[in-house]
Amino acid sequence: MEELSLVEILNSGNPIVLLNLAEEDPTYGIIHIPQQSRNFFPGYKVQFALNTDVKPFVVHVTGGNGGDRGSSEGSYLCHPRGSEVNPSLFPQCTDATNNNGSFFRFYEAHPELSKDSRLVIEKLGDFEYQLHILKTAETFCNSNFR
Repeated sequence: MEELSLVEILNSGNPIVLLNLAEEDPTYGIIHIPQQSRNFFPGYKVQFALNTDVKPFVVHVTGGNGGDRGSSEGSYLCHPRGSEVNPSLFPQCTDATNNNGSFFRFYEAHPELSKDSRLVIEKLGDFEYQLHILKTAETFCNSNFR
């Protein structure tokens, strides 16, 4: 995947959200979502494809208090249990039902990521998103991100 600048991502016209990694995200194979960005993603435990430069992953929003599927609960993205993934819904995610489909694989390929590394997630469709790593030299204005 080619590395895009923030301007190129903004010019795509697709909705985006900017996220800063929390210190524990690589340790747990997750991406924290600030409350103000929660509704950018599908409902609680609703699975979707997250394309990355490593491979596409099946993820969902979790970290809620046992809310109903589809609700606005949740505070982070992670890979669901393999037994919960319906592989026919995500043919591009060929190993979504086994350990190779874990989001840990993304962090293993990016050991340079740490607390406050910036990610941009772009919404491509209802159940398809694209993750971009922001170049560290780029600056941004928070008002551009919703």
